[in-house]
Amino acid sequence: MRPDEVNMSLLEFLGTMVFVAVVLLSMVAVLDIFFPRLIPVARDERSSGLSRARKFARANARGR
Repeated sequence: MRPDEVNMSLLEFLGTMVFVAVVLLSMVAVLDIFFPRLIPVARDERSSGLSRARKFARANARGR
């Protein structure tokens, strides 16, 4: 095998690997869109923050 044939086969192999990686990442993205992962939510922190925001909104509404 000549050196240019070795280089070309290496480039073909690397190109194929990059193509396969891009296709797999695209499939993962599509699956993530159609079947989203559940993210745990800290409900206690969120509810206390919302109640505090409601208090501020109520106070601002009275001030107007």
